[in-house]
Order: sequence, then structure tokens, then C-alpha cells
Amino acid sequence: MLRITGSKLLIVSIFFILTLSQPILSFAVNNPIRFSQAQPIILNGLKDASYVAIGTGYDTYKMHEHINFSNSTDTSLIYLDPEIAATGIIGEFALGYGKYLGKSKRAYAGVEVFVSGSGADGDFEVERPLPKEFDYEINKDVIDTDVIVNGSLGLYFVPAFLINKYSKLYFKLGYSWSLVSIDETTRVCREFDCVAVEVDQDKVNRGFTYGVGLESAFYDEFSLRAELINANYTAFYTDSATKVDPSSFRYLIGLVYHFKL
Repeated sequence: MLRITGSKLLIVSIFFILTLSQPILSFAVNNPIRFSQAQPIILNGLKDASYVAIGTGYDTYKMHEHINFSNSTDTSLIYLDPEIAATGIIGEFALGYGKYLGKSKRAYAGVEVFVSGSGADGDFEVERPLPKEFDYEINKDVIDTDVIVNGSLGLYFVPAFLINKYSKLYFKLGYSWSLVSIDETTRVCREFDCVAVEVDQDKVNRGFTYGVGLESAFYDEFSLRAELINANYTAFYTDSATKVDPSSFRYLIGLVYHFKL
């Protein structure tokens, strides 16, 4: 069975970015851009246009774990709430369609679908407090969690408005799915004798996504954009009965090419 990991998705995303950027960069070198001649988005014949976008940035995936430990000597519970942050580079490819609205054509509404590959990963180790009679140096209960973000896909509704003849401020409201690999290892050590139980699983998180961005035209059908995207995913339980509340925050910059249908 072929397993698509985050590194593979990231490599594919970077390949698309490099492949699509090469003719654009070559054109820019042979045709120096004078910003005074750049056409604003609303006046360049793209009032109703499709677009493709490639981008890269920084991915921060956070997990709040809710762990209930049962004390070794009595029936009391010890509650721990650690936070894990998996961070790394992200690559994204998006396809969308937008339409300018109103008599002034300053309002905008669009839809967008995207797929991304992430290189974000992180780990966290938490120890269970033991009674005082236990020698801490040779008696430990430890849970080690390793998180790898493989990638995500989703769709957005994109309302926007022009802030000047070259730029628009836009918002993204949508839903996304994210594939995450979780490796959770529980180690119980007594008098240097340790027993480890490892649980490795893939989870598809899903939840609402929202963000804000700024896009500016710089030459004909090309524009640049920068955006901040947040996703709140539904909580889930790992196979070790640990409850997890995940969320993510992405910083992205991208190149957009607009084309008529």
C-alpha cells in the first residue's frame, strides 16, 4: 500500500512551484516591470476570472492533549493538559474563480479549492507525578507524543473588496481536512525495568477554516498575495484514550495567475 507522507506532498508542491514559476520568472527578466504601467485587477479584463495560485509559508499545528493518569497507589486521577506544537514549511496549490459585484465593481466574491503539503512536525514528553516513596531517578511514567502533519485540502468562500485600484483585502471562510500521523509511546519504569507501549496511527482532522489576506496586482494577469489562515478541527481520541483538541495556523505568501474562462 502506497502511503503519501507530508514530505512527499511537500516535494510535489515545491515541484509545482518551481515548474510554474520558471516561465513567469523568465518573462519578468526579459520584460522588466514598471509599476506605473501595471494594470489594476479591476481594469485588466478580469472582472470575472478564474485563477491558479502557488504559495509557500510556515505551518503551525497545535494539539492540546487531555491526559488522565490513574495514581499507582490509590484511585485518584491526575489530569495533565500539555500542548504540542508541530511546525515547518508548507507548500500550497489553489484553484479558484471570482466575480466583481456592484455598480462600482469594488466588491468581490469567489470560491477556491486548495491542496497543501506540510513538513511540520514536533514532539512532546510528559511525565506522570509519582508518590514521594518512589525514587524519581529509577521510577518514571512517561508519555512521548510525536506529531507529523502530512498535508491538507479544503475549500473556501472568498469575499473581498478593493482598497485601491491595485489591491484587494479578502477573507476566507471554509472547511478543510488535514492528515496527521501521531506516534504515542507510553513508558513505565520501575527499578530500571521499563515497559513501553507504542501506538502509531493516522488521523484525518476536519473543521472550519478562516483567514484574511491581501492581494496586489503587479503585472497584467499576475498578482501577489499574503494571508493568515486559522483552522479549528474537531476533537478526537487516540488509540491510547488521550483526548486531543487540534488547531492550525498558517502564514502564506503566493503568486496568482488570473485567466478568463
